[in-house]
Amino acid sequence: METLKLDVTHSELSMRMPELKFDRGQSILSVKASLEKRVGTSSESMQLVLKDTQGNVIATMDNNDMTLGDYGAHDGYIIHVVDTNPMSIAKQFEDLSQVQKYEIEEDKYKARSDTFVKFKEKNPIIFKAKPKIDDDFESEQAAAIKVVLFVKSNKM
Repeated sequence: METLKLDVTHSELSMRMPELKFDRGQSILSVKASLEKRVGTSSESMQLVLKDTQGNVIATMDNNDMTLGDYGAHDGYIIHVVDTNPMSIAKQFEDLSQVQKYEIEEDKYKARSDTFVKFKEKNPIIFKAKPKIDDDFESEQAAAIKVVLFVKSNKM
């Protein structure tokens, strides 16, 4: 079977997975099962859209028994996963405004012994400022360097 390298995008996630390998004869149901593990959308809530290298829609791959080859997939094409579940967990991955943040009062933070600030104080050598190097550092040595190019000839 011929292996295809296809990019994968998702309707709810801003990421792009480049050059995932699929077999041209792989069924759409099998592709969905593979993608379910990668994007978190269940196969049942997945609609797959095949796009060309320019992002133009080629087909909606809605027949689970057909193959990528049946839909005309080629190297470099894009499988766009549309998550049709309104309660999808994937929607939560991008919108961090819904995540409850842990906050601590400044005096309580300062009283703790396991903070980054305390670590930095205990290990000053690690965080010591690097010395600034002058712009003309070793400029005489640099000026003395000669570049020689070798051109390899194909003539025998």
